[in-house]
Amino acid sequence: MPPRTIAIADIHGEVQELNNLIARIAPQKHDLLIFLGDYVDRGFHSYNVIQTIIKLKEVCRVVTLRGNHDYEFFEGYRAYKDEVDTWKVDYWDPHPGKFFSLWNQGAKETFLSYAKAGVKIEEHLDFYNNCADYFVTNNKVFVHGGFNRHVPIHTQSSDVLLWDRDLLLAALSHNAGAIKKHKFKIKDGFDEVYLGHTPVNYWGYTTPQKFGPVWALDTGVGKYGTAVLYGVNVDTGELI
Repeated sequence: MPPRTIAIADIHGEVQELNNLIARIAPQKHDLLIFLGDYVDRGFHSYNVIQTIIKLKEVCRVVTLRGNHDYEFFEGYRAYKDEVDTWKVDYWDPHPGKFFSLWNQGAKETFLSYAKAGVKIEEHLDFYNNCADYFVTNNKVFVHGGFNRHVPIHTQSSDVLLWDRDLLLAALSHNAGAIKKHKFKIKDGFDEVYLGHTPVNYWGYTTPQKFGPVWALDTGVGKYGTAVLYGVNVDTGELI
């Protein structure tokens, strides 16, 4: 089997979905798995998700990008490490938002996953620090949220790359409208773009979708109970 490049979007603490996908992929040494971020929050096993990806690096090539949930959780921890490390499983700060901005959007479950595993969040700071904001290979770009397609991606901030939804919305509109006969222009000239962050469920889909050159891979795992995690073979467009 020739080496494969496979893109995987938001996991959000659902380690069983990740394990199911890895079993379907059956990764080989020369395969490249590109994770688009949002490993944490919502599901109850964020610690285990990151541990699984770390171990996966012993099996095949792995690239990890950071998502907005990863950023908010680990930067929140970094800022308040001394206080957070004193928390107990059954104790909650009266104002947890001052530590984790997405506390009520899954950060509480992420904190619990570390507490129940009996480890400090610091154990995964190196993993987080080594995540990139975007990745380019073979003129295809992988990013969690999106970017301004009218200016070079390397000039754009993490805030844009992790949170943007405008790129996907523009691709949706372009694909649906009469202007789809014209090329969807991207300043950097990327052939394809792979995004997470925005669930395709918003438009009634349950599998990754391609709108012109833009792939939307987030299938709502961790947000919707019946959501299934998919990988996309970048070379063939096959869903796994």
